[in-house]
Formats: sequence, C-alpha cells, structure tokens
Amino acid sequence: APPAGCLAISPWVDLGEERTGGSRLSNERWDFLPGDMIDLLARETVEASGSDASHSPVKFDLHSLPPTLIQTGQCEVLHDQQVRLARAAAAAGTPTTLTVFRDMPHVSPIFSFCHETPRTAL
Repeated sequence: APPAGCLAISPWVDLGEERTGGSRLSNERWDFLPGDMIDLLARETVEASGSDASHSPVKFDLHSLPPTLIQTGQCEVLHDQQVRLARAAAAAGTPTTLTVFRDMPHVSPIFSFCHETPRTAL
C-alpha cells in the first residue's frame, strides 16, 4: 500500500540553489545552519552521486505524492526552498500543508523543550 502521508521537517530540496539572495542570505545570521556548509555539502553530494542538481526533490514530478505536510522555520536559510516545494507539490495536485514556525530556525521541533512555538509540531 502507498504511504498515507508525507512529513518533511525542514527539508533541503534544492542542491543547486546559489547563495545569492532570499532566505539563503537574509536568514543566515539567525539560523544555526551555515550557508557555506550547505554549499560544501551540495557540491560533495552532487559529485559523489555522479548526478547534478537536477536531482533535487523540488525538481521532481510531485503529482503522485500522498498528502504532504512541510514544516519550516521562518528564520531558516532553506526556508525559500521549502516554500517552493510546497507550491510545486500543490501545483502538481498533491494535498499540501505548509507550516511556518515564526522566528524559528532549521528543524524547529527540536527546540520544543525550550520554546513554545515548535511544540505545536509535535
């Protein structure tokens, strides 16, 4: 049987995204995930797999996904990617919910022990 749903918590979905604007730059001072580390890991991942950035999930055919919940922190460097994924999935006909945690960084639910906002994710 196919999965009943998909949960994506702060997914990294565009290996080819340049660090030239948007949340990659504007949120770098707030997020604990350094932009230069993302660039290095993207380069290493693409080279090691022998593929290219077109293998990024945001570029996949998303029409056959089950209902999908994408959670992102408003202060994530990857926030814009996650919004693009939600829009692309919805445009492909996938029932999609995007939850944005205000003033929160990457993988917001791990901060539920000390902050009220991500407790709603759990």
